[in-house]
Amino acid sequence: MYPFLLKHPIEFPSYFTMLMFAFIVGIYIAWRNASTYEIKRVDLLDFSIVILLASLFGARILHVFVDGHFSDYVNMCIDPFKVDEAARYIAGGCKTDAMCDAAGVGNICNVATGYCYQKDCFAAIEFWRGGLVYYGGFIGAIIASWFFLRKRKIKILKMADLVSPSLAFGLAIGRVGCYLAGCCFGKHTDSFLGVTFPHNSPAFKKHIELYPDIMTHRHNALPVFPTQLFEAIAVLLIFFYLLFYLRKKAKYTGQIFIQFMVLYSIARFIIEFFRDDDRGIFGFFSTSQWIGIAILIISFFISKYIKKGHVQ
Repeated sequence: MYPFLLKHPIEFPSYFTMLMFAFIVGIYIAWRNASTYEIKRVDLLDFSIVILLASLFGARILHVFVDGHFSDYVNMCIDPFKVDEAARYIAGGCKTDAMCDAAGVGNICNVATGYCYQKDCFAAIEFWRGGLVYYGGFIGAIIASWFFLRKRKIKILKMADLVSPSLAFGLAIGRVGCYLAGCCFGKHTDSFLGVTFPHNSPAFKKHIELYPDIMTHRHNALPVFPTQLFEAIAVLLIFFYLLFYLRKKAKYTGQIFIQFMVLYSIARFIIEFFRDDDRGIFGFFSTSQWIGIAILIISFFISKYIKKGHVQ
């Protein structure tokens, strides 16, 4: 687990760094194929910037309000001691705020427990530290795309087909970033697929909550399914399928985009059953599974409308 690819002199959080790398490569892939879809490269670059901002906003909003962390972000400003996930322990326990600050693990010391905490009233908007929900970003990007493409008079489905492989590639690399950061982890398993995350990782803290007796003398988390890598592999396969097969075989404009939405929704729906991180559960399914079901239904109707020539 490597939450930061580099900490000095500038912090480079693993997840956000991988996300930005994926964004740059994704733009290049689309840029190379723009002429095939009769889209000007300058329009594509402008579109990419708009989508980046809209997707970051949407992804962060859904995380803060739906993933079950809203109260944590509030308490990180008014009462950090209530946020267990923010607790960090230093050797011998902290005695002063200065000790936490010097160790780089917080700015407030809980002398009673020896744990350091971070008071941060802007934590909810610090998206570069992680906490982005793909479907929130997808919804934000769809809304921004609609307004941008209509204003530039660019055919929506052609742009959607062009950028769909890039979206798949970005998701794959982003999930590798999740693995490095230790978030989005899977359920406990004793199978050969299990991977172990270290002390103070999100998985470790979850297991203390779920298995207090077992975790008493453990210094790392129990083995879990590497769901981040499951999704990375699944979406990478979707990327290759879209770019190297379907792009040449598509029978109508919009087919690449429709199949991307369908394939990703199915893959994500299945993988969600193996995840164990806090991400919002409503009834039998997680937030992402419900959104995936909605996208599958919407994709079916959009596909019918496209084939009838009602959407361009």
